[in-house]
Order: sequence, then C-alpha cells, then structure tokens
Amino acid sequence: MAALKNFGKILFLTFILAGSLVLSRVILFQLGVEIPRLPQQADENTAVYYLLTGSLFLAAGWFFLIKDIGGSLREKTLISWLFIFIGFSIGITIESAIYSDVESYHLTVFLLIIPAILYAFVASLMTHREQPSRSCYRELLSYFKKWSKGIWLRKIVLAIVSFPVIYFVFGMIAAPFVLEYYSNDIEGLALPPPGTIILVQLIRSTLFLIITIPVIISWTSSKTRLVLSLTIAHFVMVFAYDIYLAIVMPLNLVLIHGIEIFAVSFVYSWILVKILWQKYHSYRGVSEDLL
Repeated sequence: MAALKNFGKILFLTFILAGSLVLSRVILFQLGVEIPRLPQQADENTAVYYLLTGSLFLAAGWFFLIKDIGGSLREKTLISWLFIFIGFSIGITIESAIYSDVESYHLTVFLLIIPAILYAFVASLMTHREQPSRSCYRELLSYFKKWSKGIWLRKIVLAIVSFPVIYFVFGMIAAPFVLEYYSNDIEGLALPPPGTIILVQLIRSTLFLIITIPVIISWTSSKTRLVLSLTIAHFVMVFAYDIYLAIVMPLNLVLIHGIEIFAVSFVYSWILVKILWQKYHSYRGVSEDLL
C-alpha cells in the first residue's frame, strides 16, 4: 500500500516537472530569452516521450532523498530546493555544457529555475512529517563545532578532491567504449580538453559538498539509506541529461554512460557520507549502519 502511494506521488511529481519545464520555456520565450536547442530536433511525439521519461527519472530519484529530510516544512523545502537547483540546475548543466557544442547551452540553467522551486515545494509538502527537532540553524552550528578547523580543512579538501579522482578512474575504464563516438563528430557532442574537465569537476564537487551537508544534518534515516538516496539522486541528475541527449546519442553510448555514472555516484556518495557523518545524529535514533 505504501509503495502504491509513493508511486502515485512520484507520478504526480513527474507531471509537475514536465509541466513546469514547458511553462518555463514559454515564459522565457515571452521574456525574449531563447533557450538553446539541440541541432537535431525530434518530432513532437518523440520530444514528449523524452520529456516525460526524463521527468519521471528525476521525480523518482529525488523523491526518496527528500522523503527522509527532516525539519520544518520551510526548512525541508529550502534544503530540497538548494539540492535540486545548485546540484542539477547549475552543477549538471555546467558539466553538460562542456560536452556539447550547442551554442549558449549553459543558458539551460534558467529553464530549470521554476521546475526546481515547484518540485521542491510539492515533494516536501507530500512527504513532510511533524516531528520534534531543533532548528536547522542550531543543528548547523552544532555540526560545524563538532570538529576543529584543522580537521574540517582536511575533510573539505578530501571531499572536494575525491570526486574528480573517482570521475577520472571510472572515465578511464569507460574511455575505450565511448571515445569512438566522440571522435565520429556526432552533432551536438564535443570532447573538452582535460583541463576544462578537471576544473568543472572541482566546481561540481564543491557545489555537491555544499548542498549535501544540509541534507546530512537534517537526515532522519540510516547512513545506508542516505548513501543509496544520494547515489540515486546524483545518478538521475546526470543521467537525465543523457536521456534528453539520446535524441542524438547512440543507445550504446547512453547505456555505457549510465553504468559509469551510477558507479561514480555510488562511490562518491559513500565517501562523502563516510567523511561528513557525525554520531550526533543518534539523538534522533538514527541508525549508524553503513554499507
């Protein structure tokens, strides 16, 4: 019964995302902001299919993370919105832009402002549970006082550097299977220089660290569930763009990237939680188990 209810909520959130994406594009068009399109455009029926499929992936992937975020409704909505907008609208859009030769692709970030706000609010409203808790601000202060400045510096550096390392390790494993696609000059795709890739991944890693700390502080379930929820949320944020780009990308390339992205997301989420988790969470009765 609970699974059926969750499915219904995810389906509703899918239409919230899809509808708000269309609405956002219309509003931006009226304001004179032209969001870039891929060189090869699909017909209307195919475009709707990709829109709904991508929205379903995102709705499901974010749902179970937001479901276990605690705090007041306002705090939960704010944490959820920051996670979606900074992690997806900004972080993933920047990364996707460097792998695309579409002019002004980065302007897609403006298209995602309204969907991020609507999804965060509706999902938080659907999953909010009244529970005794300290304010998010006090928990934030308590969290940062737990370790000394020296320990915090080491943890932050390790958290930021770990993502590019993981990204490149799995990228090297996938390289033999994907380089041929990029070298074939597929319209809409580009392979950026290594320096650009490293810089963007460091930016993405920093952004993901910033938005993950509030999630950890307000988390109401186990560490294992947190790792899995962060993994899925991170995976769908990146892979949703691959679904969109599948209009021009070969299916094999999409599947290879999907496996690579999931592996990177899981290892990175596990490391991030391992670095940042504090036992003070136990005052809520949160389990200390971890994969």
